[in-house]
Amino acid sequence: MELKEKFVNAFQKFEGTLNGDIQSPAHAVRKKAIQEFQGLGIPTTKHENWKYTNVNQLTQSDFSVLGSGQNIASIEKVIPELKANRLVFINGVLSEKNSVIIDQNITIKNLKEALKEDNVLIKKHFAQYANYQKEAFTALNTAYTLEGAFIHIPKGVQVENPILIHYKVVSDSNTVVHPRNLIVAEENAQATILELFNSENSQSTFINTVSEIVVDKHANIDTYKIQLDNQNIFNIGSIYVHQEGKSTYSNTVVTLDGKLVRNNLNVFLNGEYCETYMNGLYTPSRAKQLFDNHTFVDHAKPNCYSNEYYKGVIDGKGTGVFNGKILVRQDAQKTNAFQSNKNIVLSDDASINTKPELEIYADDVKCSHGATTGQIDHDALFYLRSRGMTEKGAKRMLTRAFANDIIEKVKIAELKTFLEEQLDEKLAV
Repeated sequence: MELKEKFVNAFQKFEGTLNGDIQSPAHAVRKKAIQEFQGLGIPTTKHENWKYTNVNQLTQSDFSVLGSGQNIASIEKVIPELKANRLVFINGVLSEKNSVIIDQNITIKNLKEALKEDNVLIKKHFAQYANYQKEAFTALNTAYTLEGAFIHIPKGVQVENPILIHYKVVSDSNTVVHPRNLIVAEENAQATILELFNSENSQSTFINTVSEIVVDKHANIDTYKIQLDNQNIFNIGSIYVHQEGKSTYSNTVVTLDGKLVRNNLNVFLNGEYCETYMNGLYTPSRAKQLFDNHTFVDHAKPNCYSNEYYKGVIDGKGTGVFNGKILVRQDAQKTNAFQSNKNIVLSDDASINTKPELEIYADDVKCSHGATTGQIDHDALFYLRSRGMTEKGAKRMLTRAFANDIIEKVKIAELKTFLEEQLDEKLAV
C-alpha cells in the first residue's frame, strides 16, 4: 500500500483515539485537511516546488503511520548551559518530566490541552495561516494534529529566557510524528524561540512539523531551528509567519545532519514598516543526504524590509537545494527586499540546485537577489599551506570562516558556542 493510502486509511483509527475531542472545531479542520491531503497526494519532482527534491526515499519506507507513542523517562540536555523554558516531545508525546517552565508571565503548554479549551486565540489563529489547501505535508500535519507547543506572549511582555521546543524520537520501529505549534505574540511582546531536533532512531523516522507564528504590532520575535538528527531521519517542516505593522521577525536555521530535510519558511508582511530577517546554513555530505530550504516572503504592504542570507557547504555525495521567492504586491511601494544564497562545493560528487526569484508588481522598490556556487579559493588555500598548514587543515579553516557568517548571527551566547562546536565536529569528518 502506498504511503498516501496508509495515511488516509489510518485517519479513522486516529479519530477513535480522540474521544470527546471529535466534536471540537479543531477536529472539523482535521477532517477538511485529510480530504485535501487525499486530493493533493505526496508531491513528486513533477511539482515545481519539489523539482529538485525527490521524496521517493520517504515513500518507500514502511512507516507505522500512527507512530508508536512510546515514551522514556528522561533525556539529557543537549545544551546544558542554556537556561530556558523547555517543552520536550519524545516520540511525539510531551514529556512533562523533562519539561520546565521558568517564566510565569506567559502561557506555554501542550497544544493538545489548548485545543480542548474554549480558547479565543485557538479559534482565531489555529490553521488560519498554514496553507493545508495547497501543501500536502501541511495538510497531513493538520489532519493528524494532536501534540505540540501552544505559546502565548501577552501584550507588552518581554520573555527573559528562551523558549526551547525539543523534539526527539527514540524508537525501535519506523515512526511518524506530526508536531504542531501555535505561537501568538501580542502587541509589543518580545521572545526568543528555539526548535531543536536531535533524534537518534535506529529505524526510519518521519518528522513532519508545522508552526504558525503570529507577530502583532511592534512585537519582536526571534526563532531558531537547529537540526542534528541522524542519518535515518526524514524531517519536513513548515513555518508560517503572519506579521502586523512595525513588527520584527527573524529566523535562523542550521541544518547539520539528517537524511532528507526540507525546511519551508513562509512570511506574510501584513502591515507597514515590518522587518524580516532570514538566515540559514546547511551542510549535506553523505550519499542520498539532501537538505532543501524553500522560502517565501510576501510583501503585501508598503515600507517594509526583508533580508535573506543562506549559505551551503556541500561535501561528499551530498545535495543542497535553495529556492527563495520574494513577492512584492502592487500596493507594497517603498519595499526593500534582499536575498542572497552562497554555496561552496567541496567534492566532485556533491551538487547544489539554487533558484532565487523575484516577483514584483510595485514600481517604487529596492530589490535584489543573487546566488553563487564555487570552490574554495585556491589562492587562499595556497597562502595557508605556505604558512605550514596541511591541506586538510587549511580547507577546514576556510570552510569554517565561510560558514561563520551565519553562526555569528545567533544572539544566544550558549547556543552560538554549541553550534560552533557542532560545526567544527562536522567539518573535521
